[in-house]
Amino acid sequence: MSSGVRVLQTALMRPLWPVLARRMVRVRPGRQPRTDRIALVLIYQPGGLPASLSETFDALTRHGYALFFVVNGALPEPDLAALQARGIAVMTRPNIGYDFGGYRDGIAHLRGSGPLPAQLLVMNDTLWLPAMDGPDTLAAFDALDAPYAALCNFPYRPGRGRNPALSGQTYAASFLFRVSREVLDSAAFARFWAGYPLSAAKAQVLERGEVGFSKAMSDAGFPPHCLLDHNAIAARIPALPRPELEDFLRRLPVLNARLRPAHGGLMQQLAAGTADDSDLRAFARTLVAALNPWDSHAYYGLFRGDVNFIKKANLKHPANARRLLDMAAADGLALRPCVRDELGAIAARAEPGV
Repeated sequence: MSSGVRVLQTALMRPLWPVLARRMVRVRPGRQPRTDRIALVLIYQPGGLPASLSETFDALTRHGYALFFVVNGALPEPDLAALQARGIAVMTRPNIGYDFGGYRDGIAHLRGSGPLPAQLLVMNDTLWLPAMDGPDTLAAFDALDAPYAALCNFPYRPGRGRNPALSGQTYAASFLFRVSREVLDSAAFARFWAGYPLSAAKAQVLERGEVGFSKAMSDAGFPPHCLLDHNAIAARIPALPRPELEDFLRRLPVLNARLRPAHGGLMQQLAAGTADDSDLRAFARTLVAALNPWDSHAYYGLFRGDVNFIKKANLKHPANARRLLDMAAADGLALRPCVRDELGAIAARAEPGV
């Protein structure tokens, strides 16, 4: 779809959506009770629910969250029925506005259908959680004692079409975050969602949604506390013991085309015993600046036991999926069977363009 078509779609949907929503958004009642801890789970799975999502739902339930599902786009009827059995409600809507469109409509429904919870966790289905039998990432996340917490943050790098006033700063990622009742009751939270414009352009969803929400909450006195913190990762590099530095650099399934040749050269130097410490640390700093923490720690975080999730985005590439599976096999790291199977299915696909 061209950028011009997206701009036209966006311009049309804003005035029309309130009318369309009355016909196109439906809420099915669930069989579970509403509690003081609610997880709004955004699902986009037109091919049906993968097995790994069931384990994510189980983990959320074990941690005391009542599940409210927002389904963007089509989902097979048996899967919708299964969600009703698991949750307090299931909202179905067209995939308009991507995740933040679903977040906005879901939050509006929660506001209008009962008392707000003491804690609202908001997440989408773009991560495997849990990824293995190991550390309890949700327990560590719950331990973040802050009105606004996020699983990760990321640097919003300068780029074409990006607002320079927002670029070069770090913001909370939106694929899993939690807010307290204090935030839910705040004017800033209500104002953000009331004024959030639906968009068909992913770049606008990133800047106005993900970046915009993080900034709005910070400006209102609710800076995000993050479990996997980009700035903390960068700050550790100068003092990182050499064996840990080597472990980190060897366990990178996700690298962009610009970084991979230099990384390959350093790996050859490590194998030959000729790698210079300053060169390794300089490359590690470059790498952390260029990658989001869910990519730099896509496997290393599991290997160290720091986290127990894998972000799916860049693991959708068959070569990256194969590299992660090969690393896990070499280290004897036992991924959850459903996660291993889903990664294996990606790894078996033909390379793009082949």
